[in-house]
Amino acid sequence: MVKIIHMQESLKDGESPTSGMMLSEAFDLPVNQATLKTGFASFKADVRQPPEGLVSREEVEISLILSGDTELYTPDRTYVLKAGDLVMIPPGVPNAAKALTDLTVYYMLCG
Repeated sequence: MVKIIHMQESLKDGESPTSGMMLSEAFDLPVNQATLKTGFASFKADVRQPPEGLVSREEVEISLILSGDTELYTPDRTYVLKAGDLVMIPPGVPNAAKALTDLTVYYMLCG
C-alpha cells in the first residue's frame, strides 16, 4: 500500500513548517543490511517517468516533494502530491509519475 503524508494536513491551523518544531507521522521500516540510495531529481512540467507504463522496484522508495506538483499513478488510484508531501512506495508496487509543474524531489531507495 502506498502511503502519503500531506504536509498541509499535518499542520494545525495557523502553523507553518518554519514556525518551530513539528513532528509528524513517519514511516517505520525494518532495515536489515539494506542498501540506502539517495538523491535529488528534477523534472520539467509534463514529463512522465517512466515515459510509458508502470515500473516497480525491489526497494522501498521514499520521496519528499521539495517543489512543484505531481501525479503518482498506481494500479489502484492516482495521487496528487504537492511541495512538502512525503510518499512511501513499498517494494513491488507498480507506479509512474507525471510532473504537473516543474518538480524537484528528494528520494531514498532502501532495500
